[in-house]
Amino acid sequence: MDVSAANLAQWLGVRLVDARKSFGERTVLPKVTLDIERGDRVGIVGPNGAGKTTLLRLMLGELEPDSGRVEIGSTVKFARIDQTRDSLDPTRSVVREIGEGNTWVYVNERQVRIEPFLDGFMLPRELFDTPIGKLSGGEKNRVLLAKLLLQGGNVLVLDEPTNDLDLQTLRVLEEALCAFEGTVLVVSHDRWFLDRVATKVVYLDEGGGIRLHPGAVSSLIERMKVERAEARARRERKGDTRKEKSDARRLTWKEKEELAALPERIHAVEEELAKLDAELADPSFYGKPQEHVVERTKRRTELADEIAALYARWEELEAAATD
Repeated sequence: MDVSAANLAQWLGVRLVDARKSFGERTVLPKVTLDIERGDRVGIVGPNGAGKTTLLRLMLGELEPDSGRVEIGSTVKFARIDQTRDSLDPTRSVVREIGEGNTWVYVNERQVRIEPFLDGFMLPRELFDTPIGKLSGGEKNRVLLAKLLLQGGNVLVLDEPTNDLDLQTLRVLEEALCAFEGTVLVVSHDRWFLDRVATKVVYLDEGGGIRLHPGAVSSLIERMKVERAEARARRERKGDTRKEKSDARRLTWKEKEELAALPERIHAVEEELAKLDAELADPSFYGKPQEHVVERTKRRTELADEIAALYARWEELEAAATD
């Protein structure tokens, strides 16, 4: 998309052009060029240390690039959420906290009554006059989400939003983001959450590479598998085995042991995940203490992330192995 000075004021988006960022001698993001347009729901993914939070802060204008430029449309208004819940007043009622004493609120520039607005966040009406301090953790998270959507921003920014969320709140979050009429930027390790929410994925790798993928995280992973397979096939067709050997590196003894143990490790984690999914599917589970519900829900996210990381490591070691 070409964003000229003349139409930048009307452009509801963020653009990075050859934006580079280093901290000391470590280059975190080398020459990133990226367009985020109105209506995009962008998932930012990659391994720890790849620069996801740095990229997000560049988009928000909180960091200046060392070179290149960041363009933010003049109509852009960012809205963020304080996930520590510190922004909630524990002495105020739900209605007071959300509406600031008003019985009407503005959502996407439309005026709606506060009661039906809160209904969409699965907050029972008998809680409307309850002090925030007496709510469960999941209910507080839903109040935070409601406040986020009332900030009036047209670009929502969320950094690991699924951490510490119960399944009910997670579904509310997914539905709210999919219904949002503006732009969403979200950093997350939760592949399944992003598959349901994101329309585009920005993938960063540890080597500073970046790619924009139109679609879900799952389709990106499949696309990368296909690309690797196609690259191997091209080398085999050319008979360039000598080059293939030189490009690869020999596994260390420790890496060979790790590779041999990975299938059993993956099987064990997948079994634990299957058992946990059966537990979460039992309606009686949600009658247990809130702390237990949150802990088990968080564990499910951790297991899903671990499986994805184990498969990625397996592919990495297999690709590096030589005969």
